[in-house]
Amino acid sequence: MVSLVIYVASFVMVIAIVGSVTLFFNQNIRDLRGTENATSEYNKFNLYMLEYTKNGHEIVKCSEPNAEEVYVTFSKEEKMNTFIKLKDTNILYFNQMKLCENVNDFKIEQATADNGKLVLKTYIDIAGTVYTTDYVMNQYSNPDAIPVEIPEGLEIGSTVNYSPSGTYSWESTYASSDQTSVTSLSSAKGQSFNITNWKVLSMDEKTGLIQLVPANVATGTVRLQGAQGYNNGVKLLNDACNYLYGDEKNGIRARNINIEDIEKLMDKEKLTVAKERYTNKNSAYSHLTIENQLKEPYTTYKKYPIIYGKEELSVITANGEISEVKIEKGRGLGLIDSPKENGETKFIEPIADSGNIAGTITDSVSIKPYQSYYRMANDEFSSALGNYTSILKPNDSNTTYWVASRCINVGAEYCNFNMRFVNRGELTAYGMDNSNENVGNVSRTLFPIISLKVEKISGDLTNGFKIEQSG
Repeated sequence: MVSLVIYVASFVMVIAIVGSVTLFFNQNIRDLRGTENATSEYNKFNLYMLEYTKNGHEIVKCSEPNAEEVYVTFSKEEKMNTFIKLKDTNILYFNQMKLCENVNDFKIEQATADNGKLVLKTYIDIAGTVYTTDYVMNQYSNPDAIPVEIPEGLEIGSTVNYSPSGTYSWESTYASSDQTSVTSLSSAKGQSFNITNWKVLSMDEKTGLIQLVPANVATGTVRLQGAQGYNNGVKLLNDACNYLYGDEKNGIRARNINIEDIEKLMDKEKLTVAKERYTNKNSAYSHLTIENQLKEPYTTYKKYPIIYGKEELSVITANGEISEVKIEKGRGLGLIDSPKENGETKFIEPIADSGNIAGTITDSVSIKPYQSYYRMANDEFSSALGNYTSILKPNDSNTTYWVASRCINVGAEYCNFNMRFVNRGELTAYGMDNSNENVGNVSRTLFPIISLKVEKISGDLTNGFKIEQSG
């Protein structure tokens, strides 16, 4: 009997030991797998971060320490790319793409190396595994560390001679919902998009980057209409400017001016006053909430251009669904952005799905948009621009040109999907497509911003300034 008890006790002890060993190995396997997954996610982060810290990109925006939304934005040749972790999420985004998952914490800090270069210090916790990496950039913390030689007398508002000669095929299929023609645009001498005199809009003494805009607007115009005008207007205007006025061989890039370019030059208080006239602070807009969103969704007039469904702050209840879906800020397209694929902007094709018309979705249950439209009359706009008035309104109250930005004007029964422009000196917008059955069209000229390094500019106050072009 005693032998049996000893045998049973021994057997139980062996089982317990085997169980403990099995548990130990299983736990280690899970830990190993978790570590492997964390390492895989970190490797993606590290590869992207190396690309944007080592290859000529510069930091233009970075969140403050302990910010709820942690982000860093890099810029190269005016192309912006952002790493961001939003509040209450465990995903690190690169632009709109999910880069890393299971991110418990993400911190960024800028510091200065002994040689004066900028250091980006990163801390990322992926599934409990912490990685800290310092990236030394080819960018200096102290502007004085990079000597930039600016021609004497060159300043904001100076005139610079530059004679581009480019062409662009304006495809009406992408610009409108009612035409399919292709128009050839040219900036060569004697052509309607020719511009030879430019004004200095900005100079960055740290990077040596300079921006120029036309001293006089071109006479040629381009037409935008309907849903496709709203969908592709930003890309069309930017592409046309780059082909007509850019010169890649000489490091000159071009795009159309957008609303952010204009707003950053305005008096902030005057800009705020203008915007608030189109919020619920004005009784005419009592149908808006305090957050500037429509109070009750449109269920009758709820047609929308395809790109609206990709924009941040778009709110849609799709066909066959019972609840609305909102694209949060930072996760969709901004109003100056175009869709991208493999890093390149792309057009929205004029494809009509079942129940819809070209460039438009008509079969949604409802939409509940936010207000982004505002208008500034000629004198008000000039007052807000101050010293920049003569640069951005070269023909004063007769100045008219496209602004490559979308906006939405929210009414009580339907909304307007607009493209912005300057019209006879005032800053306004025009409805390309409405959530009801109406569409609009308008023709305006381009207003390019060209960007280049200041060393490409030669001359002086006596002989004038010009852009040196080779080849």
